[in-house]
Amino acid sequence: CETTALISVLTLLHLACHGEPLQDACASEASMGQAVQIQAAVRETLRLYPPVVTLVRSVCHPEGVALGDLRLPRGTRVAVCLAAAARLSGSASWQPGSAEDSCSAPFGVGPRACPAGTIAVRLSTDIVAFFLSMYVLSPSAPSSTDG
Repeated sequence: CETTALISVLTLLHLACHGEPLQDACASEASMGQAVQIQAAVRETLRLYPPVVTLVRSVCHPEGVALGDLRLPRGTRVAVCLAAAARLSGSASWQPGSAEDSCSAPFGVGPRACPAGTIAVRLSTDIVAFFLSMYVLSPSAPSSTDG
């Protein structure tokens, strides 16, 4: 539930900061029962803020593996920062649609990937669609009590 809530809130925040035209397109899409643009916005949020931040795997191949000039023997543990990998392979700024062009794997990969990842994306897409059908979002100005 926390992942779905966080994805939804961050997606709504980015939609609010990127103006009404994108919100209007997403809201009209939601009213027609479609969610292609909204799902692209959710996936882009996941690309920049993945719930699985780091993948740690061990080299299992008997002869090890080579990464460029680097040779990793069997048993070597490798940590991959998914957020950095997604930013390096795509834009560092929020741009819906760019998640499909990057190496984004927000819920991990392979047999250890989060089985609820698809559910979280679907629920977040529905939540964002609901809010966009009811409200026009805009960022608020900082109050005098903000630090």
